Amino acid sequence: FKSCRGSAAAMAGGLALSGGVLFYAPAYNVGQAATQLPFASGVFAFNASTGARVAYHAGTPYSRLSADDSRVFLVENQSTLVALAQSDLHVGWSTPVTNPGEQAPVVANGLVIIGTATGVEAYDAGTGAKRWSSAAMSGAAAHWYNTSQSGACRTVQIPVAYGPTTTIAAALGSRTLVVTAYDGIHILALETGTDLWHGRLAGIPGSVGNPVIVNDPAKGVVVYVEDGGKLYALSVPSVPAEVASTR
Repeated sequence: FKSCRGSAAAMAGGLALSGGVLFYAPAYNVGQAATQLPFASGVFAFNASTGARVAYHAGTPYSRLSADDSRVFLVENQSTLVALAQSDLHVGWSTPVTNPGEQAPVVANGLVIIGTATGVEAYDAGTGAKRWSSAAMSGAAAHWYNTSQSGACRTVQIPVAYGPTTTIAAALGSRTLVVTAYDGIHILALETGTDLWHGRLAGIPGSVGNPVIVNDPAKGVVVYVEDGGKLYALSVPSVPAEVASTR
């Protein structure tokens, strides 16, 4: 960097591991136009044991990425949700999206689920067809923020987490989604996107994010969220089998 041979940083990024293959999706930016990188933005596939590159897809990743048994999913160019075949990273399908977040898509129940500026949207994992949109909510699109690293080789942009970097987690046992938004926590039906419950919880004064769901053998289901200053563990009451089966 000090000798000005070139400076670069990776926006987006993120890793997914599936079937012995490691997928990586960087979006590189450089400090000066003369910088020549020996690699480009896009999605890379590496043999997880040896590091050998096995496939590459040219593009401009915007979100982090997720994988199922045969595909990887991510948002590109801030405008397109894409499914790539794990075998050789060819495009299986793509569909336009508006104001998406940068969280890795949540893959659950045959759906690819993303947060946007206006709510949550679910797409068919096999075809890309839109299956549902939630009711309007703000804050369901998680974002990284940019800071700059300056020097003699000019400025590069570097991602920084100033707020929640995830807002959606899937609870497969109850077939629901936990979504954090500005107005509190939402519980959505996984199959339809219906808002089953939402609100703020006592003892949490502001907005929370980064939900993680843990099925603790001793405590039962626990949802962890944080507000930038504190970590909260939320206990989830057990749901009778006859109720769970209807959700």
